[in-house]
Amino acid sequence: MLKNGDKYIELYNILTPEAFCPNLIRLGRSGDGGKWICNPFALMNLEHPCIFYSFGLNNEVSFEQELLNITKNKCWEHTIIDQLLSVPICQILIEIHDVHQGFTKPVVMKPHQNVYNFLHFASLKGFYLIHFETGDADCENKMLLIAIPSRPTDFKRRMELRGSWLKNITSKITYRFFIGYTADIVIKKSCLYEAEVYNDMIITDLFDSYATLMYKTYVLLNWQQTFCKQVKYTLKIDDDTILNVPRLMYWIKKEFDKEYDAADGKIIFGTTLEAVNLKTNFSIKWNPNQKGIEYCQGFTYLVSSIAAKLILPMTSREEFIKAEDVMFTGLLAEHAGVQRSHKPKHFTKAIHPETPIKTDCGCDENEVPYLTSVYIHTQMNFKTFSKQLEDFDCEESKNISRIQFFASCFA
Repeated sequence: MLKNGDKYIELYNILTPEAFCPNLIRLGRSGDGGKWICNPFALMNLEHPCIFYSFGLNNEVSFEQELLNITKNKCWEHTIIDQLLSVPICQILIEIHDVHQGFTKPVVMKPHQNVYNFLHFASLKGFYLIHFETGDADCENKMLLIAIPSRPTDFKRRMELRGSWLKNITSKITYRFFIGYTADIVIKKSCLYEAEVYNDMIITDLFDSYATLMYKTYVLLNWQQTFCKQVKYTLKIDDDTILNVPRLMYWIKKEFDKEYDAADGKIIFGTTLEAVNLKTNFSIKWNPNQKGIEYCQGFTYLVSSIAAKLILPMTSREEFIKAEDVMFTGLLAEHAGVQRSHKPKHFTKAIHPETPIKTDCGCDENEVPYLTSVYIHTQMNFKTFSKQLEDFDCEESKNISRIQFFASCFA
């Protein structure tokens, strides 16, 4: 939804269709709600999907109903509006797709399910589609969801992750890759097939790009709250980051859970910085000369389910910005009263791209390394570096210089 009514009218006027069409047909009601469209019946025999962008809804969905019926759901319809939709209309839109696709409501999940959810920011409102293959979100008796944003084209990267550190997840953990829309039909079909085979992918119809990463973060948190609310934590981790899963579970039990209890569950763990200028300049949290929005760096952060539940409604209070970590773990967390816990020894970046696991942050009294996840700046062999992270030598870490420790665990 466009926030400013004038902007909506300007966009509507610019994109008003002016075309000669001998088969101009009106779908929907004759008054508000219906729309003129050029020969929609030609779409019945399409062999590929299409997208419609519809301006205006006015709490009436007869056009959407007829369009889906005619195209037999081959075309997705996106509506741009300048007012909030009523709850009954939102429910009707969900039911429309249930009826025409043969899917039940989100609370009763079946295989190959498509579900529409509502996206709401201060400058944007609309529906997005999520597709997942499983009839069970596999979250019962789970404590942790690992959520991994991924691009449609990164099949090789996903396979490397499946074959390396993701193999170490326990019965208390589940994971999902979150992928956006691509116009490439071959890649799209490949992703749907991959989702069917591995049963670990959430695919949306939101266009996939770095600029829309914030939407993907919204989707993964919203999916957790809708289909995986049983978990206590969600670990958002980039696909160019390696993780030692047993070590994460150790630190959650030993350290993070205590802070969770002290904060009444309203907490996010990560390597925190301060955003001084939301577009360009960033400063490290503990710099006393800088003041700004505290946030957790996006390569890895652990957000509690309670915090996610409080953060999501806050999206309606903020305009879109591209820095998803600043947005969700900074601005929105601040609005929601969610604490950020600084854990640079657990979640860090590699300082030596050639041998990234030389990054060293020390060990505790039980000889368990603090280092839990490492963001890598270069192409790498995930199996090799996951093994290096697993084989971390606490004896060697005792000889680390103060300068190297500072660079590894705080920069």
